[in-house]
Amino acid sequence: MGETSEPELKSDSWSMSDERAFMENLLCSRFNFFLVFFALVIAAAVSTSHVLHFKIVLTLGAALSIPFALTIARAQAKLNIALDDHLLKTEGHPAKILNDKCCGPSVRRWIGYWIPMACCVTLVVGAILAWTGCLTTGSCT
Repeated sequence: MGETSEPELKSDSWSMSDERAFMENLLCSRFNFFLVFFALVIAAAVSTSHVLHFKIVLTLGAALSIPFALTIARAQAKLNIALDDHLLKTEGHPAKILNDKCCGPSVRRWIGYWIPMACCVTLVVGAILAWTGCLTTGSCT
C-alpha cells in the first residue's frame, strides 16, 4: 500500500499591505458599480413615460442601492482599520511616509460613506416624493 502524505501547509504570506491593496481595489470596484447603478436608475426614471413606471424605478432603485451602499461602507471600514490602525502607525511604511508628506485631510471616507449615502438618500426621497405626487418627470402621463 502506498503511503498517503498530508499536503504541506504553506506559511501565510498575506501581509497587511496586501490586505490594504485588496480592500482598496474591492472598495473602488464596488464604488464604481454603485455609481453605474445609480446613473442607470436615474436615467431609467427620467426616460420613462408612465407615472407608475417612474415610481417603481425610483422605489426599486432605492431599495437596491441601500444594500450596495452598506457593502461599500463595510469595505471602507476594513480599509480604515488596515490603514489607520496598522499601516499609518508603522514607521517607515510607504503609506505612512506618503500620508505624512501629503497636505490636507484625507477624503477617502467620501467614497466609502458620504457619496453612497447621498445617492441612497436622493433615491429614497425621490421615491417618496414620486409616490406622494410631488415629483414627476416632464414626459410622465
